[in-house]
Amino acid sequence: MIENATSTAVKLQWLSNARAFLEIGLPSSMYFAIRSSLVIELVELARDYEWPVVDEIRMQEDVCSCLLIFSTVETEQLKALTQAGAIPLLLNLTSSAITEVSQKATQALINIIQNGSRFRNLALGSNLLPTIQAVYFLDLPIGQMCLISKLILVLCQDLSPAMTSKYFNELLNIITKLIYQDDIEVLLTSCWALTFITCDLNDELKAIQDSKIIPRLIALISATSLPLKKILIRLIDNITMGDEQVAKLFIKLKGLNYLKEYIQDSSLKKEVIWLLSNIATTYQNSASAFFHSGIVQLWIEIFSDLDHATKIEVLGAISALTLHSNPEEKSHLMECNIIPLLQTALIEDSLELLIPALTIMRGLFQQIPVKEPLIAELDRCKAKEYIEILQKHQDRDVQRLSKSIIRKLTIRLSSDISQK
Repeated sequence: MIENATSTAVKLQWLSNARAFLEIGLPSSMYFAIRSSLVIELVELARDYEWPVVDEIRMQEDVCSCLLIFSTVETEQLKALTQAGAIPLLLNLTSSAITEVSQKATQALINIIQNGSRFRNLALGSNLLPTIQAVYFLDLPIGQMCLISKLILVLCQDLSPAMTSKYFNELLNIITKLIYQDDIEVLLTSCWALTFITCDLNDELKAIQDSKIIPRLIALISATSLPLKKILIRLIDNITMGDEQVAKLFIKLKGLNYLKEYIQDSSLKKEVIWLLSNIATTYQNSASAFFHSGIVQLWIEIFSDLDHATKIEVLGAISALTLHSNPEEKSHLMECNIIPLLQTALIEDSLELLIPALTIMRGLFQQIPVKEPLIAELDRCKAKEYIEILQKHQDRDVQRLSKSIIRKLTIRLSSDISQK
């Protein structure tokens, strides 16, 4: 089509004609056949031609408009597009000083990458991430910043563990910069992207700890956007999962104070409790922070209104805190009126609730004096009566814990009586 077109004017006219043809959008097989052959010549022209400065804007606009249209076609045609070298060309165009060209090029890349791992890997192998790091975040318009965050999101979605590990540091660096922006859409999209690459962290946890992203995530929990709060809590849960150092850092940065505000928020309650439970069971020395923050008191107050799965999380967390708490902190638990909560768990007769409830009760009686107010509370709730019955439970762990509690309770009572 353009083999003999040597002059600038002819090539520019060819580009304009190609753009006009593509924008017609005729849904015919002939149109698609012509379009498939057109893409190769288009990319070759734009890639190999030395653009004259005077006509650069016009060429960039025409080329980018054509490629954006091509990026929405079927997979087979996308193969022709990428084989012709469209991805490196689009990467060059994303750094254009012309806002419209830069945005169209970024959107075209998003369209291509969304078509599967083949195209995602091609983009990553074309130095996409170094290009983004080198070019972006230099006073970009908010529209372009939103597109960049969407581009990173489609890169992170369904990324294989091997590819995640390979590109993790580069992705984290870009996402960290995005998360320090103020636009809600950019924040939400970037947090989702980070969620996808932090679902199964191992060696990458050190990079998370060393980055500046955790303080920013914690500070953002107070954001006004409910969808943003939800994804932030989920994201922090991913990052904290099973890692004591991250959980410790979360507490050090006063993260508990941010979460406490949402324990009674019906739209966030479950997610917040699951995250708090994760932190309590991960970091052994968190008992003091949890007790002094008032979170345990709130758990006790709302326990009866929680669903079964969330009750399990609360009891698991309190059980972990009790295991690593000192006598003073255990006395504080009694002052929070925890016996009725434990009684509720015993009555439901679910192993998932029984075992942590009995574990908590056994832990309480190990180090604190069994005083008359406690005896009165146990009698009022008929807790001791239930525990005696549970000594004959069919589950051996329940039997063992129940017998241990009755034995410790009897020893404590005998000791107190002899002292009198």
